[in-house]
Amino acid sequence: MTNRYLLTMMFSLVILTSCGKENETDNSVNSTLDNGLVAYYPLNGDGNDKSGNDYHLTIVGTTTTTDRFGGPNSAYKFNGSTGDYMIIPSLPKADNMRQFTVSLWIKPSKINYNTPISIRPKFTTGCTNSISLSYENSKYILRDNVVYFSSPNTCTANAFTESPSDPTGQWHHLVLVQTYIKEENGLLPRYKYDQYYDGKLFSIGSSGVSSNPAEVSFINGGTIGGNNNSGNYAANYEMFNGEIDEVRIYNRALTPEEVGLLFNKK
Repeated sequence: MTNRYLLTMMFSLVILTSCGKENETDNSVNSTLDNGLVAYYPLNGDGNDKSGNDYHLTIVGTTTTTDRFGGPNSAYKFNGSTGDYMIIPSLPKADNMRQFTVSLWIKPSKINYNTPISIRPKFTTGCTNSISLSYENSKYILRDNVVYFSSPNTCTANAFTESPSDPTGQWHHLVLVQTYIKEENGLLPRYKYDQYYDGKLFSIGSSGVSSNPAEVSFINGGTIGGNNNSGNYAANYEMFNGEIDEVRIYNRALTPEEVGLLFNKK
């Protein structure tokens, strides 16, 4: 057996071992990010839910476009009108939650007051859980509105904001995480909200500590590309102008490390 042959065999073994480790790593990452995944919309030319739960979107008026990697028909473009949106159906596996995560990629074209995603609470009372963008007083605002109490007659929500640099014309990753904080140090239970922007913690909010917040429910579904607080989709508002891709909804709170994995996922 020649030295050249031995070297060739050793080189091939190294390549196979390396590929095996990469595959194991990819599988481990996917397994972690699949845990607690209620709905996953890759938006590759359709509104199908790839989580396995069959919570498929109803697409109204929007058109396909390229994603952040340049792949054709791998994201959707919204023109900012009331005729461009997607309906998120009822999500029974996201009912009675203490913790949740919403993740999506957006590429805004024009910002005045736009909502890329909104999810209605259990009761229809004029509130929504939403992530929105606006341009106010010569600065851009990223706003999260989270409902922590709702009844047939009223709702209570907390809004918290932060100011990014001009986000238009570029893809950005938005992740909203709700974590339940149990009673501690004399404080009543509360929700903690973490807004991530392009893989990094961007802003923090809280539901307050005056009372134990109610469980959160996404049983009424919601809207991608606009805001809807009534179920009447002819009355959508805050319509998004730009492109949206890779929408994920979890019934658990993702860790900062998992948010980083999502941001870096190809």
